[in-house]
Amino acid sequence: MNELIDRQFDFRPRVAVFGDAMLDEYYEVSADRVSPEFPIPVFHSHDDVPGIVLGGAANVCRQFSNFNFDISLFALTNERIKYLAGGINMDGCIFSKRVPVKKRFYSEGFPLFRFDVESQDYGLELDSLQGLRDKLLEKLLSRDPFDVVVFSDYDKGLFRGMGEFIGRIDESTITIVDPKKAPLGRWRGCTIIKPNSKEAEDISGHSDWKRQCEFFMRETDCQAVVITQAGEGVVGNVQGVWFEHRPAFRKAPRSVVGAGDAFVAFLAMCMAHSIDIRRAVEIAFKACSLYVEEPHNRPLYPYQIAPSKCVDPRILQKRDFSLAFCNGCFDVLHPGHMELLKFARSKADGLVVALNSDESVRRQGKSHPLINSLGYRKSMIAALECVDFVLDFEEDTPYELMKKVMPDVLVKGSDCPDPVGSDLVQEVCSFGLVGGHSTTESIRKISRIATT
Repeated sequence: MNELIDRQFDFRPRVAVFGDAMLDEYYEVSADRVSPEFPIPVFHSHDDVPGIVLGGAANVCRQFSNFNFDISLFALTNERIKYLAGGINMDGCIFSKRVPVKKRFYSEGFPLFRFDVESQDYGLELDSLQGLRDKLLEKLLSRDPFDVVVFSDYDKGLFRGMGEFIGRIDESTITIVDPKKAPLGRWRGCTIIKPNSKEAEDISGHSDWKRQCEFFMRETDCQAVVITQAGEGVVGNVQGVWFEHRPAFRKAPRSVVGAGDAFVAFLAMCMAHSIDIRRAVEIAFKACSLYVEEPHNRPLYPYQIAPSKCVDPRILQKRDFSLAFCNGCFDVLHPGHMELLKFARSKADGLVVALNSDESVRRQGKSHPLINSLGYRKSMIAALECVDFVLDFEEDTPYELMKKVMPDVLVKGSDCPDPVGSDLVQEVCSFGLVGGHSTTESIRKISRIATT
């Protein structure tokens, strides 16, 4: 995960997603009685206004939104998709009166019912739809080469009757196909083809995953086949070499809606940053495992995929929660530190603790003797349940670090009346010192014990 997180700050790859854009509507209802007319549940809600999010190819784009990518969508869309597509380049889209909509009804997070509103082939004559598809393809080809192009097929008719096309795309571009149906010949020459296990069996006619891979490679002449097997893992073949990725343990998902979209999005992120495909598969599976713990197609943030609490401060710039900031040496932990950090955590949804580097502590003179190294101090602070993130800084003060993170709340001890960085936050909270506890006093006690 660190590999993807670190590389996203190096440059901004260009990724295109071409396919069936949709809308997902989520209705929260209660269903606690049966209709007197028929033996069916009655759904009740105080209003009929759903939560609306992007689906299909548009959801693939949405998964890039919190990462450093230039993302473009090529699809038939409507005004609602355009309204929701903040940060997505929509210049390659064509307006359509009919876009597939999936209406999902939930009660206290439990799915009850799904109602799909769509017309075959977008309600168009096949010739008309294929004409629009060809215009979308020309729009794609007219752009400067993308680093990655994802083809997201939801079998709504957009790809019906399409001939071989991949050969027209710049040879430097990585092409990833998420197929729904045969024929596969239209995808000949793609870099990666990524069906799920059901699609792989339906299209190939084989139940064994290795025979499925052989079929896909023979039909498409691709470089890699990647088959997702839900929570069981991912299998495939990369240039003739078999691989299997099996998770060490499985968690029950909160929602699998759009899980394939999330997987292909993170696979594309990794490929855009030249991460080896086998590592890319592992990263995408891990990200997808986190995605299914979130509600309603919610895109992940970089901080969520960080493998530890010790993070690059830049990943906290995009977040969906309030953040408290606390800083210090935190050399020899004592009850006063613990109470301060628990207090700080109570002031926001998350807490980041910034530690002075070893050299920064030494520059403060003999009044601040250093007992433990930065690495040790970071590991100790990261082990505390009330701490969400740990940073460090080389300067004498954390001001420049705070400018990067831009926390919402600054927490300092009451002995610091004018704390550094107070001009950068919305709120400053003062914590009264816990009597009888200080690092200096702790060191004195240890010294007295050591000399007796």
